[in-house]
Amino acid sequence: MAAGADEYFPLRTPEGPPQKGAARQSDLRPSWKERFCKFLPILEWLPYYNWKEYGLKDLSGGITLGCILVAQSLAHADLCKVDLIHGPYSCILPPILYSLFGTCIHSSIGTGGLISLLTGEQLAHYGDLEQRTHAGAIFTLLVGLVITMMGVFRLAFLVRFLSKPALSGFITASAILIMASQMKPMLGLPKSDTGGIFAIAWFHPNELADLRPATIAVSLGALGYLSIIKRLKSLHWTLRMLGDFKELSALTFFAIAASRFASEFGVAVVGDVPAGLPGLSLPLQTKDDVALAKEMLPGAIMVALVTFLSSFAGAKKFAMQAGYQVIAINELLALGFANLGGAVCGAVPTQCFGLTLGGNGTGRVAQ
Repeated sequence: MAAGADEYFPLRTPEGPPQKGAARQSDLRPSWKERFCKFLPILEWLPYYNWKEYGLKDLSGGITLGCILVAQSLAHADLCKVDLIHGPYSCILPPILYSLFGTCIHSSIGTGGLISLLTGEQLAHYGDLEQRTHAGAIFTLLVGLVITMMGVFRLAFLVRFLSKPALSGFITASAILIMASQMKPMLGLPKSDTGGIFAIAWFHPNELADLRPATIAVSLGALGYLSIIKRLKSLHWTLRMLGDFKELSALTFFAIAASRFASEFGVAVVGDVPAGLPGLSLPLQTKDDVALAKEMLPGAIMVALVTFLSSFAGAKKFAMQAGYQVIAINELLALGFANLGGAVCGAVPTQCFGLTLGGNGTGRVAQ
């Protein structure tokens, strides 16, 4: 982040260095309104939002992302090793809180593969599914507290000590691990404690007899559809529409197919999930919860750092393309508040990541 970036609001173009004899901006005491707008950036950009030009685009983009989030967050909850419904629970309060305090108006907040994988590694040893789900809410609370404290004490400068090659290698390796973790469900292998697909192939090859051809066909069909449909957009207007909303159309097609043929061919489905909104409660209720929080704190610090790094990188990229600045301190506070709010409804840690790409692809302009 450039020096002095904290002095500017996100949508205001920074001016050049002051002329000789002119008063510096830092010498002028900001008014209470400026201070309040700096804490709540939405108060600056929302009054200038062009509802006629962007409203319909953002509405369609929001509906598309919301539908994609249902399936994506369920998969990420499985990576976190918690009850699947807590994936969609993670996409209710956090986006609202980030839109109030964040400085990247093109960002979307939700569950991410990298953070979910790291969270699952931290929660893997905490009892059964119900205990891990409760521990996940405590873990999210800790992540939110750590990120918020980083914002309060202005520790965003810590990201400068991480080299780009190391960060790039870390993200690439995590992507490979995420893909490897999804190989078992894509092949129809049952959940077990024998490890991932490579461990099974090397140490337990007899389990490969449980491969389900129908599940493999669905997996390959989904991959093929997502890879090909966008290249066929120019052939017909219907293909163009399917290509523009390829994730949503794929979810629709395969959900309809699964509802009719899954039980017949042995394809595993999510099944019934609880209806309604989650209850709001603080996850730290007993002394045992406090002891558990102390035990998970080192892992929460690591996940908090990765959450900010991956989120800030995506936000900064889209802000540069749109011609405005994101403020690291505000991003820390926004991500911290988003995770704190998510913990109250039992969410897993959330971040600004791949959803930004998806949002821009649907024509969405702002939150």
